[in-house]
Amino acid sequence: MEAAGLAIGIIGLYSACRDGYLFYENVKSAEKSTLKFTRSLLIQKSRLWAWGFYWEISRHDPAITANEGSLELMHRNRKIGEYLLQNPAKITGVELALESIASLFSDKDVLKKYGVELRYPRGENMKNRDALPQPSRDQTKQIQRKAVFLRQRLTILRRCTWVLKDRDKVAELTRDLESYNNSLHFLCPDGALGPLKILSVTSLVAGQSGNKVGLALDRSLAEELSAQAGPMAKGTYDAMADLTSIRVLAERVSQPLNDTSRARLVNLRRDEFELHQNRFDANPMSCMAIWRGRNDMDRGFEAVVLIEFKSYLDDHGRPDQDTHDNVLKLGYLVTSKQAPTSLLSRFCYGLFKDSEHHRIGFVYKLPQNLGISISGARMVPDALIPRTPVSLAEVLRTFNAMSLNRRFSLAKELLEAVTAMHATGWIHKNIRPTSIIFFPRDQRPINRNDIEWQRVNLMGWGFSRHTQFVQQYAAPGPKRSAQPRLIKLDKYQHPDKQNDPSRVYEPTYDMYSLGLVLLEIGLWRDLDGYVGPAKTSHWSADDVHAYIVGQVVPHLKHCCGETYMAVVQTCLGVQSKESMRPNARMQQEEDCLRLVARLAACNV
Repeated sequence: MEAAGLAIGIIGLYSACRDGYLFYENVKSAEKSTLKFTRSLLIQKSRLWAWGFYWEISRHDPAITANEGSLELMHRNRKIGEYLLQNPAKITGVELALESIASLFSDKDVLKKYGVELRYPRGENMKNRDALPQPSRDQTKQIQRKAVFLRQRLTILRRCTWVLKDRDKVAELTRDLESYNNSLHFLCPDGALGPLKILSVTSLVAGQSGNKVGLALDRSLAEELSAQAGPMAKGTYDAMADLTSIRVLAERVSQPLNDTSRARLVNLRRDEFELHQNRFDANPMSCMAIWRGRNDMDRGFEAVVLIEFKSYLDDHGRPDQDTHDNVLKLGYLVTSKQAPTSLLSRFCYGLFKDSEHHRIGFVYKLPQNLGISISGARMVPDALIPRTPVSLAEVLRTFNAMSLNRRFSLAKELLEAVTAMHATGWIHKNIRPTSIIFFPRDQRPINRNDIEWQRVNLMGWGFSRHTQFVQQYAAPGPKRSAQPRLIKLDKYQHPDKQNDPSRVYEPTYDMYSLGLVLLEIGLWRDLDGYVGPAKTSHWSADDVHAYIVGQVVPHLKHCCGETYMAVVQTCLGVQSKESMRPNARMQQEEDCLRLVARLAACNV
């Protein structure tokens, strides 16, 4: 049994499954019950797509059979075959799961059980297509024959129609498809479930801009599925529900604000907060504060909170209404209840306006054991010190290195969060070590043992924008950023952005910034140790980039391995869209998305 031959058979079965999904989802106009059915299929299709993408089956080629395209497959899609040869006990499980999906979509008797009637063209003889090939001692040939048979049987679907006859039975079909997907995901390597979850969600959510009805239905269906799902799928459905909710926020972002919506977003008062500039990392746009407010029962309370500020001054230092409103629109994202779970943010209580300094304050909740004061005694500034978070920049400078396994876990969490954020249409624009923070475990003076390393937060959302907002500045005319003066254009920004601050920010620039953060995490060293101001004061942005890629990144091979180094290299190799051809742009997007799966292979 050879890896290439086994891969051809498995990919053929996978393609048959994709053919089935494509046939049933192609409904341009349907009644609500049919739409719900097709959207439930789309959710399961996204989980199958995630499995195929994880194994780098990146091209769905309808022409591929056991005899066609084999040379190309031998060189391009060996990964699944090699894995199954190393784990032969899993071959049959993968084969049967894929076979079951393809058979379900093409067997009229099976579909009838689920309340779906498949109507063949008049006079079409299906007798020779009703039985699968007989088992063979050569499992590779058996899988290839099944793939050919099922794909041939599915080709007739292009001339068929289907009717939903019993709406009460289709839920069983969804549950069976879920079960087959569970089997495929379960048979993947250890550590693959996290990436499969993110890839499934990305497949469902990305590219649905403006499809408010579809997103709302996907969210409702995901919530229903989560309530009934086992542990294998529940996390994926929860993430789908969360990220579809965030994606829907794009509809609000695209609408202008009025006085009512501004008042709804600015729901807190500046005079309730006692600010204390015991800032971490000397960040003038962040501080700790004591919040003295009143709850829904009109009872007073005190809490320690973290505040991040965002100015609404324009490039000339004058208050600007458009900038003011765009900052407020960011509140749609950070105040959503899904942001802390999906994007590694903190829960945001709301926003207040600091008119004196022309800025908006975003008020974030501290971990439960650090925030609310239960006692009647008034909080004093000294209470803020043991509650102050530490940033990754400070951790790299002052703490001994985390274990390699924990560094890998931290890198995976950050990459998955950024990938999820991009799927919802948002870009961060300020990914750097000072934007990544850890909180103390309790209220004692901070040392290594008191840091909650398992709970990382991605903050610094002040420049974040939805791509619908960014695109307003991309056309017509030359591309221009909304606030080039206020973004810190240092080594953590893409060289193209440093060279031309007026460039509109792209999601790939986030990936570049994240690549530098992953480099620091892997080496456990601040980049200033390699490319500090004293060394690079006369270097161009391209010179710094070339030095990092050529002289610094190779050190990762010895301390983190080739796979981790390759992930960082991919992040740092991204290019601006306008300098690439359309096919190259698509390939770059795939490469960035595939990083989630590749980083999953990094384990100690």
